[in-house]
Amino acid sequence: MEPAPPCPLPPALLRLLQAAADAGTTNATTLAGKLWLSKSTVRTEWQRIHEVLGVHCRYAAVALALRNGWITAPPPYSPRIMKVSSAVCFVAMAKMYANAVFTR
Repeated sequence: MEPAPPCPLPPALLRLLQAAADAGTTNATTLAGKLWLSKSTVRTEWQRIHEVLGVHCRYAAVALALRNGWITAPPPYSPRIMKVSSAVCFVAMAKMYANAVFTR
């Protein structure tokens, strides 16, 4: 197996991808609140991520970052309630997307 390529994203964009994986959403409003940014800034950062990574959607960006080890998946269970968190479902969906798209 080949080593993962180095991450081409600056830390600010990588932070957005990690926040999306942790929150289980790519919604600009939600991520803006978590990162203390404006919605406009988050949308602009998503556009930059798409350009740098050459992906067409936010799920693909998260999937690619997870697959290459640039970000980490959140823990599978919420500490407050013992059920699968939405972040885990989001990451699972991103991984399925990665397997469907990147393994062809």
